[in-house]
Amino acid sequence: MAARCRAGSPPQQLGTAGVALRGLDRAQAVATADALLDTEVGADAAYLAGYARGQSRDPREVDRGRALLARALAHYQALGRHAAAADAAGFLARTPRPEHALNDALWYGRLALTEARRAGNPRAVGRAATALAEVYDRIGLADDARDMFFLAEQALTAEPIELAFAYLKHGLFLQDLGDAAAQRAAIDYLVAARDQARSATQPDDARRRSVEYSVQLNRASGLAQLGQLAEAEAELALAAVDPEEARMEALVRGYIAARRGDLTAAERLFAEADVGERELDYRRAVAIELAHAYRRQGDLAAAERAFRVAIDATEALRATGDAELRPWVLAHRVEPYLELVELYATQGRGLDALVVAESLHARTWLDVVVAQGQAPLATTEQSLVAARLRQRPDAWPALDGATLLARLGDRDALVLLAVAGATWRVDVRDRQVTIAALTAAQLAAVERFAAAPDDVAAGAAAGAALLPPDAATRATPLYVVAGGRLGELPFAALRVGDRYLIEARPVLRLPGLAALGCRDGDWDDTRVFVGDARGDLPRAHDEVQRLAGAAARVGAAANHDAIRGAARAALLHAAVHGRVTRGGGVLELADGPLTPAEVLDARVAPHTAILTGCATAGSVDAEAWGGFPSAFLAAGSRYVIATARAVPDAAAAQLSQAYYAQPDALPPPARLAAAQRALIATLPPSVWATFAVWGDAACDP
Repeated sequence: MAARCRAGSPPQQLGTAGVALRGLDRAQAVATADALLDTEVGADAAYLAGYARGQSRDPREVDRGRALLARALAHYQALGRHAAAADAAGFLARTPRPEHALNDALWYGRLALTEARRAGNPRAVGRAATALAEVYDRIGLADDARDMFFLAEQALTAEPIELAFAYLKHGLFLQDLGDAAAQRAAIDYLVAARDQARSATQPDDARRRSVEYSVQLNRASGLAQLGQLAEAEAELALAAVDPEEARMEALVRGYIAARRGDLTAAERLFAEADVGERELDYRRAVAIELAHAYRRQGDLAAAERAFRVAIDATEALRATGDAELRPWVLAHRVEPYLELVELYATQGRGLDALVVAESLHARTWLDVVVAQGQAPLATTEQSLVAARLRQRPDAWPALDGATLLARLGDRDALVLLAVAGATWRVDVRDRQVTIAALTAAQLAAVERFAAAPDDVAAGAAAGAALLPPDAATRATPLYVVAGGRLGELPFAALRVGDRYLIEARPVLRLPGLAALGCRDGDWDDTRVFVGDARGDLPRAHDEVQRLAGAAARVGAAANHDAIRGAARAALLHAAVHGRVTRGGGVLELADGPLTPAEVLDARVAPHTAILTGCATAGSVDAEAWGGFPSAFLAAGSRYVIATARAVPDAAAAQLSQAYYAQPDALPPPARLAAAQRALIATLPPSVWATFAVWGDAACDP
């Protein structure tokens, strides 16, 4: 533009500003563009100045940049310049307002694609689809993100440099997924990005080098993660041209050195990388690499310190309440917690291991709905609900050793931790903590019991594996923390001596020991009964109507409004289908599925929630935060009764009848235990023991 326009004219000056920006002289570009805002090229000047400011680290500059981009967008739309409008909206999607980040990003990302399609310009469509893919990535809609990347790549087949950027972004998206298969696919996309950049017949040397350098750093990092160290080092061929590039290269070379066991070089390179206080993810990654290297060399004290640094960085990250953090990346940030638990466990440091595990159990609700966006039936609205929850601070705080023991008091607890291929049993009794790994024979006994809970011998063998020999001599409640597959165990049916555990004492479940304690509530006397939402649970239908009469919400009335109406009720009884998806637990209501995220978002917190459908406590995450018991407790409920497995309609109705036949004055833990004891003679353990109560029995003694 600068070469074709009259010297000194606004278009020529704007072209000069563009050249300055490509030469990384952002200050000159901004100054020139600002001076042209009220000229004939005002829209383009606003876009250029907004784009340059949007890349600043100064929040005030970014705010100014957003305002200028919005101004440019409005002008472009008024002028019918749809391709330019798409570019402006796409950049706004990448720099949304912090207070409405995901809503803004989603709105602008969709607008960018709409404007690009109006333009009928494949290049604009590809760029807009890439921007929208990044938004879906941030929200947690992985499948939608993939679809947008594929759309971008199809649209940009004739644009090598733009296609290279789309491949680069797609590769970084896959790298963030964390698993080895995604890492390998990411490396392929990064290579494709470099090949496309090099194939351009009219190359933009600055953009091509930008792609190539980003590819080499990220590909080297991915190869190092996969253990391909020689390939990773060979990848670092381009020379850094500015301090930031040199810093990032030192970081990647530090990873490689740490993996090789060259601690001296690794520590020197990490020092050169000079990871700052605000670069928490880099601090975390550096600390983990050093911890692994120290541990391989037998320096366990140094490994412990490094894992602590990684955990501190993770805690600082989640304390920001940054909803832009990708849910699946958060799920993979548990590594330093789990490895430190294992380190302590192998040293017999039970309390230390428990404290770290509890800090993981009690982490903020960022992970409650970690998989919501990956569920096959997840909607954008559900994902935005999940994103709002990730911004909420209301979590049970992590506890130090002394506070944890004080919180436990005289309670007995059994905590089962599955870490690094081993299963650890943590027993807490009389304020003493012991930890031991379950042997292969003990794990086999637990598996047999899980497969056949009605088998008395299997129950006895599993009881011997999981419980102290004198577990039946105490009448006080036993609190159990267990997630994953262990969370499905019907603990009440474990055998101790010649009787079931529930015959000796109540058994309560918890998502984590930090959930102990009594949350105040202003519950009213309302009792809400909801059932048979799909018309295929006749016994549940009859039972709910028997209990509630005309007030029963059955069939079409068993809907979201009915659940929300129980927000401050004394009791919510839901006899509807439950199921577990890749996105966590779901209750099937007449007007669609209810998720734990919605319970939290609407703060549905009856004093007691009773969920009698199949697997209503089910969850896919290791800590069981994605299940309904955790969601109701976090919302403010005191007790939740739910099922760990599938249960027949008729049997659920029998359990319900037995429960309500007990004195109404009994608190839910004692009431459920009495009902289960009453059913031992008439129902198999696989039915009555699949029901469990979550909460703290000390709240209503």
